Amino acid sequence: MTINISVHLFMKKFAPILFLLLAATTIGSSSCARMLQPKPTEEITKKTDGNTKMITYAEFVQLNYTSQKGEIQEGKEWYVRMSVQDYFIKWCECAVSIDEIENLLEKNTNMIKTLEIELEIKSGDWDNCDPNVIAASRGGKYAVIHHVYVK
Repeated sequence: MTINISVHLFMKKFAPILFLLLAATTIGSSSCARMLQPKPTEEITKKTDGNTKMITYAEFVQLNYTSQKGEIQEGKEWYVRMSVQDYFIKWCECAVSIDEIENLLEKNTNMIKTLEIELEIKSGDWDNCDPNVIAASRGGKYAVIHHVYVK
């Protein structure tokens, strides 16, 4: 009987404090987790013609040139890495140049070279910049960079 009364008194006295501590811990950990998450991709226009335009942080990587046959050739090409997908950068459609991107990436001291960019994911020929010319080209989804946000 004495144990039941003392437990009851203990709970009556300290239950509000325990509840507040638990609530503060839960709220604090969820807001902390939100601060640690990377900035989510933010779509700025709706999908049109199968293309998606967005503002996001993306990693820039150089990969070996691969022919239409899948053979690795000499030379490197720039790609935008988003999550687990690499998108070839079709420079002839971009509003920024390779030199501008390389200069910004050189200034970036992080191990993983990322920039905040406005880009559009398109589908089509990679190597052909003239829509009036029919030529053999690698193809698939590629990235077009419209703007780089410099801090």
